[in-house]
Amino acid sequence: MPETRPNIASEILPSTLHELLEELYTLRRFHASAGLHRIESLLSALDNPQKRFPSVHIAGTNGKGTVSSLIASVLTEAGYKVGLYTSPHILRFNERIRINGAEVSDEELLALVRRIMPLVMQENGTFFEAATALAFQYFADNDVDIAVIETGLGGRLDATNVLTAENVLLTAITSIDYDHIEYLGDTLPQIASEKAGIMKQGVPCIVAEPRGELRATFNDHAKRTNARLSFLDDDCAVKVEECSQNFTMRLQITTPQYVRNSVESRLCGTHQARNILTAAACLENIQVQFPSTETDFLSGLQNIHRNSGLRGRIELLRSAPPLVMDVAHNPAGMAMLIQTLQQCGYAGVRWNVVFGAMQDKHLEAMLKTLAPICACLHLPNLDFSRARTAQDIAQAAENLGIETREYASVAEACENVTPKAAPMLVAGSFHLAEEVLQWWNKG
Repeated sequence: MPETRPNIASEILPSTLHELLEELYTLRRFHASAGLHRIESLLSALDNPQKRFPSVHIAGTNGKGTVSSLIASVLTEAGYKVGLYTSPHILRFNERIRINGAEVSDEELLALVRRIMPLVMQENGTFFEAATALAFQYFADNDVDIAVIETGLGGRLDATNVLTAENVLLTAITSIDYDHIEYLGDTLPQIASEKAGIMKQGVPCIVAEPRGELRATFNDHAKRTNARLSFLDDDCAVKVEECSQNFTMRLQITTPQYVRNSVESRLCGTHQARNILTAAACLENIQVQFPSTETDFLSGLQNIHRNSGLRGRIELLRSAPPLVMDVAHNPAGMAMLIQTLQQCGYAGVRWNVVFGAMQDKHLEAMLKTLAPICACLHLPNLDFSRARTAQDIAQAAENLGIETREYASVAEACENVTPKAAPMLVAGSFHLAEEVLQWWNKG
């Protein structure tokens, strides 16, 4: 896309939602001139909808979507009108923007996009800036009581960071790891510093990242912003009591206000236990403004999929033989996936792995993690411009001694792998999960 575009406020926009979303998808992913000036100008033209509701703002490398979804689910159970903005989507753009679990409708989205796209074009905005403006406007138009906002990438320069201390009740930072290093830095302190950029003047911030060597980074940011910083592990603890082969688990959760034993969860794994603990700590932190009960928390955990649309977190699509889908897309996420498979009784199982990855991901590190559990790596070409080709992945995998097979499409891979009487695992990318689910739903 060229660097500038003419004022198109008077141009004729496409008339259907599909056409408008195609226009939206053609917007650049990143901008040569980093900063919040475009989103600030865009929202100013809309009379700053983000200032019309209080927010909880969540950043991190892994886990931020789950934490955001659980907070929203519990607040929904408590009777509030809750906006939830997450990314990326799996099947439909509408999934990114929800109120009490319900996606923005096609009709509402069409009206919003037609209203906002001319302004986006005038600002030469990015895709994520446009999506963020759509979410904020939708939540303001619908008078939500509170919104839970997940960052897209990083924090400091993320479009969602237009949120200010005036309306943010709490910020939280989940685990930190290597991802998007070309934008966030190639060391953990650099990445942590970018995530810490969501801290706001005088606003409480909960840090769930456990590494002691990163505390100085968070403390430095807290001092500069006068944020009221707390580290999750100082006051809270979680213990996995039992994991099951259907990827459920029981937990013991300890926070300053509660000790909860034998908590049933449809989210599974040590990493999800920490995400649940993080959400519990966040909810306790906003109890004065948005009270919720123990019953609300347990119901919110049980109903998280209904109340937030969360998918792809070690999801069992078929039990015999098991077909498991996960959206792990970086080395840390892949390691957590393998650990959870082992915890749930699949230690020693060799999987037919349907795998795809984006060009900006640490491919070799992910493949090294998968190698011990992989009987064969099945590699489709994804219908997405930023995806690595099956041939590229195959070459890297074969250098590590992993057997591979290549396919022209995800549908072809699934049609060849699913009939096999052997465990099947789908992992590596949200975009792969999208195409697998499209194929699965047709069946």
